[in-house]
Amino acid sequence: DVEALRMVPPNSIPSTVCHAPVGAERHPVGSVEPMSIVQRPSGTPTPWRTAAIGSAGLLVLLWIIEIVDSILNNRRDSAGIEPRDTDGLLGILFAPLLHVGWDHLAANSIPLLVLSFLVLLSGVGTFVRATAIIWVISGVGTWLIGATYSVHLGASSLIFGWVVFLVL
Repeated sequence: DVEALRMVPPNSIPSTVCHAPVGAERHPVGSVEPMSIVQRPSGTPTPWRTAAIGSAGLLVLLWIIEIVDSILNNRRDSAGIEPRDTDGLLGILFAPLLHVGWDHLAANSIPLLVLSFLVLLSGVGTFVRATAIIWVISGVGTWLIGATYSVHLGASSLIFGWVVFLVL
């Protein structure tokens, strides 16, 4: 009881109640100890900066992949997920990185940038774990229920998966 503790002289309270080490200066119950400011070591990026660099880096990677795909006459577009075809299983690894042209990539760019930034604010480890789970589950799901004789590409599966991650 806080009121009961206020009536006891500070030096007579056992250290286990005060949570102060033996011999440490004790402050009267109800008083506020001076607050120390924890500073980030110099050169350590803030979570906001890490998220901004990570999301921008991911977007730049997708644009570089599309540039290479364009130079190769869009030959990478066949490397997506081909539902219920054993050759199409390999597409699970590549589909979120590939897009069917510049319009498709442009349409995914802003949502990818914003949502990857928000998920990265949870921490890089959380982002990597969530993205890996989303990547595999959405890829396998697409392989199982996607349209037969089709190829599925794009980062939309990641985008919608991140939305679910952020809402839950």
